[in-house]
Amino acid sequence: MPLKRPSLRDVVRATMNRAQALVAGLRASSLSAQRVIHEFRRAGAVSPRTAQRFRALSPEEEDAFIYLISIGVIRQPKRGRFYLDEKSLLHLWLWSG
Repeated sequence: MPLKRPSLRDVVRATMNRAQALVAGLRASSLSAQRVIHEFRRAGAVSPRTAQRFRALSPEEEDAFIYLISIGVIRQPKRGRFYLDEKSLLHLWLWSG
């Protein structure tokens, strides 16, 4: 069965999403990312069942939040609800260290 080629719109959308994540990652300081991670842990939002809304307190936190979503550390099981995926965070930490 031949694979369906993605449309130009799909390719552009995927490229833009990756570019936005990259820019956010460049601006997201590790301190901001650590604050976001800490807030999710403090709130107990560490599983799809305990997912919660998130409101960034600064542009830097917003950038860190977007970056963490793009790398799969923060997940969105339902629209507007997010949780910290500790397994992904550990995997990323082990992979990068």
